[in-house]
Amino acid sequence: MARNGSAAAAEELDIKNLVAQHGIFALMIQAFITLLQGKHRPMNKSPFDTHGGVMSAFLAYLLLYAIISIVQVRVPQAGIYCVLAGKTRFAAGILAPALLLLVLVPVIGVVILVLWAVLVMILLYHSYQEFMQLQ
Repeated sequence: MARNGSAAAAEELDIKNLVAQHGIFALMIQAFITLLQGKHRPMNKSPFDTHGGVMSAFLAYLLLYAIISIVQVRVPQAGIYCVLAGKTRFAAGILAPALLLLVLVPVIGVVILVLWAVLVMILLYHSYQEFMQLQ
């Protein structure tokens, strides 16, 4: 089945955006983990000892981000479910470093989490609108 030029160009742009997002999230997570190690080294404790719930949530959202990313690459891109998966991946990708920031600098972390919640509400609203247009 042959693709037209605009569909192939759009898919290539989506892949480039996906790679750019992966790079940004990976860089932020790596930087924050390095800072966490420096912050907790003098205390001889792990961030899991001091902030177990936040760190467990970080791992859960990081895993969710990774699973959705793999599914998006492996499964053909079609329909509203692909759009919803992309928005979920994006929200999880933002939340993972935000949780690390919550451990590093709690005040800034709380502000970022509030902004994340607003972003999720906007994404949910737009997803609902797209879903209702299909019916």
